Amino acid sequence: MSGKNHPSKKGVIKDDDESSNNESTGKNVKREPEPDPSIEIASLRQKLEEKDAKINELAAKIAQYEKNQTLFGATVTSVEIPDDSFP
Repeated sequence: MSGKNHPSKKGVIKDDDESSNNESTGKNVKREPEPDPSIEIASLRQKLEEKDAKINELAAKIAQYEKNQTLFGATVTSVEIPDDSFP
């Protein structure tokens, strides 16, 4: 054992604590706790699903636009049918 984290040493701060021993100054330096990777992964997965849904929505709009261009030669925005045309 190197002795740094040896249980018989008094006053030594272990690595699993939120502090670490800064050997160059001899002072204890506070360390930020590392973020939980599972929370970060869940957040990234949710963002990916949102982006994927947006891509699918845009792809459907493009497909509809291309279909309209093929069928009519121009995009049709609305069709009006007069009420009196049906008995």
